[in-house]
Amino acid sequence: MTDLKEKTEFNAAWKVHFAEAHLPARAAIGVADLGPGIKLEMTAIAARPTQA
Repeated sequence: MTDLKEKTEFNAAWKVHFAEAHLPARAAIGVADLGPGIKLEMTAIAARPTQA
């Protein structure tokens, strides 16, 4: 994130897209610059349960 003061707003957006019971683990790291107009860089790892 380019501004850690915006963490509350990012948390709210995060909860809109993921169910409370299934919130993915994450980490927030502040950086000085990600480029013009970019506030957040996100990496995701997804998994689905194996079928029995």
